[in-house]
Amino acid sequence: MCPASILTFSSVALFSSLSHIIPQQVCESSAASKAALESGKLDLQESIDNEKDAIRTFNSFITVDSDVLDVELAKVPWDYLETYKAPSEYSPTDQVKALEKQVEMTKNNSLIERDKYKPSLDLNATYSINGQDTKMHRSMRDTFAYDIPDRSIGLKFSMPLNLSAIEDFNDANYRDENAVKLMYKQQVLADRVNWNQLTDKLKYAQERLKLARQIEVIQEKKLKNEIKRWKNGVSTTYQVLQFENELTQSRLESLSIANDIFSIIANLKLFESENNN
Repeated sequence: MCPASILTFSSVALFSSLSHIIPQQVCESSAASKAALESGKLDLQESIDNEKDAIRTFNSFITVDSDVLDVELAKVPWDYLETYKAPSEYSPTDQVKALEKQVEMTKNNSLIERDKYKPSLDLNATYSINGQDTKMHRSMRDTFAYDIPDRSIGLKFSMPLNLSAIEDFNDANYRDENAVKLMYKQQVLADRVNWNQLTDKLKYAQERLKLARQIEVIQEKKLKNEIKRWKNGVSTTYQVLQFENELTQSRLESLSIANDIFSIIANLKLFESENNN
């Protein structure tokens, strides 16, 4: 048998074997695509259900019993979130100011209580003009005269006898005073640590937001391009759904970061001084 005949026979045999394999692979690929499409539909339905739950939850806060969102929500101020600057300097919070006043009040109360039980020496003096006649009209007449005055002068000394109890009482006042001072110092330290953490979180969150917004723009361009390819018959519906899902995820990430920044800003407002307000 000549080599050409052998080559032709081999090609026919190869084509015959591939003719059985290719349809099987096409069927398997089609089944996989259908399964992926159904999975995408399931994810879409889950997202729709989650949206309805979110709308119900939101409406419950505004006392509306409905599955439809009739309120027009405010747009996210992206520029404000990306450019917001924290206050230039730390200002004590209301909690710190309250503790500062409590320290002063505890100190003053302690001084008052200690002075209450200190030994005291008082000078007493009285002077009066009295009528001492047995007859009423004469006695009343002599009341305004200076010939029968009543005078007294003296010293009054007083001190507590239970000195150990007084010492324990004063010691308790000192401990209360020191405890409030420690609470004040601890709160100041905690506020300063919180201030530093919030400013750092704001910086990092703003950087992440800018990056997430850039990714969102890229995902949107990619989706538009894929829709054009799908209309031209080059892409598949499943691929378009995948890109739509990726765009949605990027938008959700941007909204999540925006929510974090709003929370950080709200906490930073606690540190703003009255002059800045």
